[in-house]
Amino acid sequence: MKLEITDQEGLKKRLGFEIPQDIVTKEIAKVYNQLSSTARLKGFRPGRVPPNIFKKVFWPQIKSGVIKNLLPEYYRQAIDEAGLEPIGDPKLGDFSLEEGKPLFVTVDLDVKPAIEPSDYTGIDVEWQKVQATDEDVAETLARLQENNAQFEVVEDRAVKAEDAVVLDCKGTLKTGSKDMMEKRNILFYIKGGDGIDDFTNALIGMNKGETKRIDAVLPEGFPDKDSGGEKAILDVTIKEIKEKSLPSLDDEFARDIGEFGNLAELKEGIKGQIQSSLERQAENLARERIIKALLEKNPFEPPDIMVESRIDEMIAEIEDQLRSGDSGFDADKWDRIRIRDKLRPQGKRDVHLSLILEGIAKKEGLSASEDEIERELGRLTYKAGHDFEEIKNRAKENGTWGIIRNSILIDKAMKFVLEKANRIEIHEVSKGDTK
Repeated sequence: MKLEITDQEGLKKRLGFEIPQDIVTKEIAKVYNQLSSTARLKGFRPGRVPPNIFKKVFWPQIKSGVIKNLLPEYYRQAIDEAGLEPIGDPKLGDFSLEEGKPLFVTVDLDVKPAIEPSDYTGIDVEWQKVQATDEDVAETLARLQENNAQFEVVEDRAVKAEDAVVLDCKGTLKTGSKDMMEKRNILFYIKGGDGIDDFTNALIGMNKGETKRIDAVLPEGFPDKDSGGEKAILDVTIKEIKEKSLPSLDDEFARDIGEFGNLAELKEGIKGQIQSSLERQAENLARERIIKALLEKNPFEPPDIMVESRIDEMIAEIEDQLRSGDSGFDADKWDRIRIRDKLRPQGKRDVHLSLILEGIAKKEGLSASEDEIERELGRLTYKAGHDFEEIKNRAKENGTWGIIRNSILIDKAMKFVLEKANRIEIHEVSKGDTK
C-alpha cells in the first residue's frame, strides 16, 4: 500500500494512503447499481437514466457511498502498515474520486505518544509474608455453621438473643403520616452482641402470645424496605419463637458442605482457600506499591484526549451498574460535569500507567498471540449458539480485537515488573491483617 505520513503539531499526524484502482472501480459500479435502481430523476423512469447523466447528477452520492464502504478497511490496513496507534476518531481530509484511477485519501489523527519507560526493574517493594492459621480456619467453620443453622420452634421460654420470631405488628410511623401500618407473620431475627437496636432489645424477654407497644426506630428492612429506619409506635405480638441450632462439626457436616470426605479434608480445603486469598491480597498490595513507584519514576502528562476517553469509559461503566441495580437511576438528572471532574484524577492515573506498561511491553518484546486474544474474546463475548468466527471478524472490524490485545500486553507487562521487583518481605500476617 502506498503510504504518506506527515508529522503535525503535538501528537497529530496526517496519514495518506492509496486504495487500488480496480477496487475503486468495482465499488463505484456497486454503489451506482444500488442508487440507480431506486433514485428518481425527472423525465426518466427509475432504472432508465443513462449512466453518463446519472453519474453526473448523483456523483456526490456515489462518492459518499464509495468512501463510506472502503474507508474503514483500508484505514485499518494503513495504520497497521504505518505502525500507528491512533487515539480518538480520524478526521477525513479532501479527496478526489475519478473513474479509472486509484483513490488517494488523507486523514488527520492523533496517535499515542511514544513512551520510553525507565527504572521499571528491580523496584524495591514491601511484600507481606502471609500464612493462614488454625484460627482463620476456625472462624470460617463458625461462619459455615451459622449459614447452615436450623431454627426449631420452642414453647417454654421467652425470646432471647439469636432467636428468630414470627410476629404481627400494627401501628403508625412517626413521620407525620397517620396511615395505619399492619403486617402479619413477619419472620424477624433477634441479633445478639453489641450495638443491638432499641426495637430488637424490646422484643427480648417477650413470650409467645404476648403483645407489647414499642416506641422506637425500626431496624433497617423491617417490616419492609420502605419503613426501615423510621420512627414508629407499634403493637407487636409474638406468634412463634424459634431457637437456633448449629450443625455439629463432624464428617457428615463436611460432606454436606461440598466434595469433602471428612472434616479434616474440609479444614484443609478451607486453609488452602484462605492461603490463596491472602497471597492474592498481598500481591495486590505489592502491585499498588509498584504502580506508585512506576508513576513516580516515569513522570509525564498523559494526553487529554486519552484522559477524556478514559473518563467516558468510567462513566459508562458506572451508569451500567446503576441501571442494572435497584437504585431508580435517572441519567437525565445525573450531573456529568461534576462526576467528570471527580473522576479526572483516576482517569489521568489510568492512562499514565497504561502508557508506561505499553512502553514496557514494547521494550521487552512482549506479545499477545492470536490464541490468547481469542480465549479472552470468547470469555468476554461467549453466547451459546453464536458463530465465534463471526464474533471474531466483527471484533477485528470494530477495534475490540486491538483493545483486547492491548489489555493482554498491559497485564503481561505488569507481571513482568512484579517478577523483576526486589521483594522485601515484611511481618507475617493472617487473614485479618493485610494492610
